[in-house]
Amino acid sequence: MGNGRRAAREGWSMGGRAGDYGLDDAALVARCRIEYMRASGPGGRRRDTTETAVRITHLPSGAAAVASERRSREENLRTAMRRLRKKLAISLREPLPPDPPPPGAMDAMTVASERNPLRLEAFALALDALEFFNGRMSEAASWLGISTGRLSALLASDPDLWQEANRIRQRHGLSVLRQRT
Repeated sequence: MGNGRRAAREGWSMGGRAGDYGLDDAALVARCRIEYMRASGPGGRRRDTTETAVRITHLPSGAAAVASERRSREENLRTAMRRLRKKLAISLREPLPPDPPPPGAMDAMTVASERNPLRLEAFALALDALEFFNGRMSEAASWLGISTGRLSALLASDPDLWQEANRIRQRHGLSVLRQRT
């Protein structure tokens, strides 16, 4: 097993920078306002008469996520929490840690599964590096210990991540990244 996989498995972290998206559910809920409402659309009579839709708003940032697909309030709350965590990881920037990730750590963190708990941390670190290096992909990728192509593939793996990367580049006067078709 490579050093990066070992570092990821042994809990290599970015200096406790996981922000609010890395908090456990109870701690994150304590920093949020949760609203229940009636969902519209298909789903039967019960959906129209009970408040199963959920909107969760992160009070410090104002970021919000909504879920109304399910007929269960609990399932919608879990979905909204997952969406809010992703939104926080993508939209809130933090300073880079003093040391870059060990070789291979980013590869282990960016495994394509949405269930990978380090994936949001990888999203945040990639965007933080891109911000720190003024939108320059090659410098951000070098600091992260991955190729420019791997960084581009990571950013392209999620439409919201790609859009935020392009906002960072535009803010620094660079052209937007184009996805290959």
